[in-house]
Amino acid sequence: MGNIDNALNVNIAQQEGVSWMDLESTLSGGLHERAAAENFKVEAASSEAKHIIDLLQAEAQGRLMVLPCKVGDTVYFWWRGNHLEDVVIKEIIIDERGVRFIATSVYNHKHFIPEDFGKTVFLSREDAEAALMK
Repeated sequence: MGNIDNALNVNIAQQEGVSWMDLESTLSGGLHERAAAENFKVEAASSEAKHIIDLLQAEAQGRLMVLPCKVGDTVYFWWRGNHLEDVVIKEIIIDERGVRFIATSVYNHKHFIPEDFGKTVFLSREDAEAALMK
């Protein structure tokens, strides 16, 4: 019976364009390695799906917030009306008062709140310059 199975595997491999090295590996036990690898892929996909479900549940319960930037990012704001300043986010504070972004540069130490982004604080120089033109 094993020879028939091998012959079927050879025929399938030829139809699917599998190389002889792959076929030899499959016939000599590589099938188990490939099955283990496929099982790992399924488990990983299942883990990712669970993570996505957890995020959706947290959002529905009001426990999820997507921050506009992270510590170390450079953001831009207009200083004294016409000077574009770039600052680096040094700290993000989440407490009973809400969310605050602490940013510093050579000249400034600034605090921002999430509502400032897109109005007075921008993630790119281009966005900040475009906002000034409005």
